Amino acid sequence: DPNEPSRFIILNLLAERPTNINVSLKEQGPVIDVNISLEAEFISIQSNIHYDTSERYAEAEQVISRMLKLHADRLVRKTQKDFESDIFGFGKQARLNFLTWQQWEEYNWLDMYPGAQVNVHFDIDIRRIGLLREMEPAREN
Repeated sequence: DPNEPSRFIILNLLAERPTNINVSLKEQGPVIDVNISLEAEFISIQSNIHYDTSERYAEAEQVISRMLKLHADRLVRKTQKDFESDIFGFGKQARLNFLTWQQWEEYNWLDMYPGAQVNVHFDIDIRRIGLLREMEPAREN
């Protein structure tokens, strides 16, 4: 929860549309742009702060987007540095930059991937409050 860091907002995230991956080949190496659009639905808000206004929606969307980007960047770096493996299949998109199979093989994607610049962007859209109907204060025991 951006307003109470010791509490959580529980969300259901669904792909809003297919992930958009664009690979461009630059002199310094490949540049991979990944755009992920997700639709979010509130399931639970532990702090009982009302997030049912457009300002609060925007605030929550930004926080969720930053958090997901942080984790995605870590995962991508791990695949590049530790595993040196393109487990996401970015090479399928990179292949579109070559006219022949021989050019693709000469480029040697698996050697280029660890040095690629990967830009991951999340577009979060909170659509519904979900299971929340009315927010009531939590009972203290």
